[in-house]
Amino acid sequence: MLQRPRETATGGRISAGEARRYACNAGLIPQVFDGASVPLDLGRTKRLFTLHQRRAIENRDGGCVFPGCERPPGWCEGHHWREPWAKGGTTDLKDGILLCGSDHRRVHLEDIPVRMRDGRVEFFMHPPTGGPKQWISNQRFRVEPNAR
Repeated sequence: MLQRPRETATGGRISAGEARRYACNAGLIPQVFDGASVPLDLGRTKRLFTLHQRRAIENRDGGCVFPGCERPPGWCEGHHWREPWAKGGTTDLKDGILLCGSDHRRVHLEDIPVRMRDGRVEFFMHPPTGGPKQWISNQRFRVEPNAR
């Protein structure tokens, strides 16, 4: 494969776009690493978030991000919010949020849509006080823009 950026094993030079196309055609999945060379974005190679991903998500979310919940990270599970892993979703930092067990089950059982907007994780649901469904966030948390 590539020995140095944009150079093949035989010394030929290729563009970054060509390298991506070759990797795609070969079924290779690109990975994103942290400063210690630990993979953080795993694409479809793994279903569950790794310990390092989990720590990064805990640092970003601070606990369950479901509206009204105050459970700490230790009570939470990683949730693939963009698209479930079973339906083709990826196990990447940008796709994971923390939900406690009961809120995680609720999101799946009630098929509650989730989105990230203006640094907040929002859920499309009825407000606790009643009324029509609307986008609601847990006001305790604001996800840093570079962590989305």
